[in-house]
Amino acid sequence: MTYEYTLIYSRPSADTPFYTAPENVIEYINAIWRTGGMYITEESLSDDGLEKIIKVTFKDVDTWLQFIDDPVIKDSLSGRNVYHAENDITVMRLEG
Repeated sequence: MTYEYTLIYSRPSADTPFYTAPENVIEYINAIWRTGGMYITEESLSDDGLEKIIKVTFKDVDTWLQFIDDPVIKDSLSGRNVYHAENDITVMRLEG
């Protein structure tokens, strides 16, 4: 059974860029996690540009648990969290 959640990032101003993972992390995710449809993302931006909505789907909960336990992913998430704190970007997570 698939495991899905939605992340809604809110920024204070359109002048504040949303976090982007380093290129090596994006390449790693594409090579390891998106292979065979293990990790799929749908992304959109609100009309005012202040919210970025990302829907994430994993093939099952075990795959998601492996993903969040991956050292490369953990490091990237840590960097993202620091960036968000420094730039007043909030994140809301919705299950399903």
